Formats: sequence, C-alpha cells, structure tokens
Amino acid sequence: MNSVNVQPHENCGFRAITDAVGYGGDEGWRQLLLELFEELVRNEAMYRNVFQHDEYGRVRDAINFYNSFAEKDYWLSLLEMRLIVANCYKLPFAVLAKEGVTA
Repeated sequence: MNSVNVQPHENCGFRAITDAVGYGGDEGWRQLLLELFEELVRNEAMYRNVFQHDEYGRVRDAINFYNSFAEKDYWLSLLEMRLIVANCYKLPFAVLAKEGVTA
C-alpha cells in the first residue's frame, strides 16, 4: 500500500488520488474524474442512500467538472469521496490530514 503526500492547494485531493492510482501527471485528474463519475452514476441508488438529502447531486456536479481551475464549489471533499474512490478502484482509501486542513 502506498501513501501520497501532496502540497495543500485547491487540487490537492484530486492530485493525491491520481498519484495513488498511478495516473500522475498534470492530466491524470481528467481520467480520474471520468471514472469516478461513471462509478457514481452506475451505482446511483446506493450513493443516494449514502449521501444526505441533495448531496448526491452536489457531489455528481463536482465530479462532472472538467475545467483546469475549479472554484471552491467544485473542490473535492475527501471525506465525501472516500467511498466512491474505494469502490471505483477496489482499494482501501484513508484520509490523513493535519488538524485545520479542510480539503
């Protein structure tokens, strides 16, 4: 099992996951988003039960955003995404962060 330490900034969540699954590089996040979006849509009923109220729609919209710079509304929440990532890549996924880190 690998661990990834990325610098905190607006893309750190996606960068950590792309590095962990072996995509790396500057464009790996696009492939990652496509695969996570497909996982979310393919298992919509399950994820609607996981997320409260309309969180499913918000997460779906954030994953389905492909511009190179994302406004804060489209930032990845690792706490929300951990189940989607684990199911999509069939890998354990844990989030370890210093206190005060919000990404």
